[in-house]
Amino acid sequence: MTAQLEHSVPAWIVNPRPTNCKFGGGDPNAGIVRVIDRLIAVKKLSDGLVEGSVITHPLRSSFHVLHEMQTEIDAYKKYNGKGAIPFSTLKAGIKAKRYPPALAITAPAFGFEGAENRCILGDEAAQTMAAAVHEEGITRSLELKREGLGTGRAIWWPAYDSFLAHKIPVDMVISNDIIPGMAEWEQLVNFWVARLEKTGGTVHLECKHGDPGVDLVCTLELAIKFCQEVNRRLGRIAMFLNHEMAHLLGMGELTEPAMKRTIEAGLFDGFVHFNLGQLLPVKFHDILKNEVHPLDLPILLDWDFACGYGSPRVVADQEATVKLLKDWSASTGNPIYAEHDLHHFGSNAVKFAEGSIRSLQDMWNAA
Repeated sequence: MTAQLEHSVPAWIVNPRPTNCKFGGGDPNAGIVRVIDRLIAVKKLSDGLVEGSVITHPLRSSFHVLHEMQTEIDAYKKYNGKGAIPFSTLKAGIKAKRYPPALAITAPAFGFEGAENRCILGDEAAQTMAAAVHEEGITRSLELKREGLGTGRAIWWPAYDSFLAHKIPVDMVISNDIIPGMAEWEQLVNFWVARLEKTGGTVHLECKHGDPGVDLVCTLELAIKFCQEVNRRLGRIAMFLNHEMAHLLGMGELTEPAMKRTIEAGLFDGFVHFNLGQLLPVKFHDILKNEVHPLDLPILLDWDFACGYGSPRVVADQEATVKLLKDWSASTGNPIYAEHDLHHFGSNAVKFAEGSIRSLQDMWNAA
């Protein structure tokens, strides 16, 4: 079978992102406020790359409920971003080929009042909102798939469902053995079993090492264990891993062996966030073999570099990862959906994404 690669430029990377890279600070003079205008820009880029034979499939895009895609839940409409697009408008635009087709939808745990106090792990009101908005994201993804407008994927990115530095007890310790026994772990498992039972859909866990908080699911092995527990209770494969390369590197994991381990665990379906970052010189998994206070973990910033940018070691690792995924695609007949989840660092966001696409496509062609 022929290996297939599709690229995606998520709507969120074309926004005016904060200069400190995460949740705050002044906006740089780059990015586009209205999501409609972002999608038009991505569609224009897509047409140019296809016509120039750089890519073989039109670019896709992805969305956060509230930030890029308006919620229709009355209680939470006040949190809709000023530039967010109504779902009906998005569907009509994709059908008319004015906007790129969708890849994934995710419900945010950041960027609105109270999110910093946790969402799934927050108070009753926060938990109610998290359940409603995640269900909305999943059902909308399924609706797009049914209508031939998207792939049916949804993402869970924990964001503030983590331990914030100023709220971590001084006597708290965690380890590979302690974390799966914590009440918060069980609460997250129960939340996702309930959401996936109700919607009948699937979700992709985008685990990370930390930033802005210390994450509960902060190693590759813990992420696999979490997904397997949710799937075991559901009796079906409903939670997959959507790895982001920068997150794996921040855990101290080289991406090629990490992706291989994920494939072997049966938790990969072709969806992956491509970017690069810094490689932590020690694995979180190895640190957490022993009890440690969360604030003693060496957390790197989640840089979200373009593909092909980084140290020679991480670039060579990415090239090996591309070869692994190309072979997986050829053997299974399933496409690789490569989402360029990037920080444009104040430069032209669309041009920055184009450079990442070209770099990854070159790796794919050479693999």
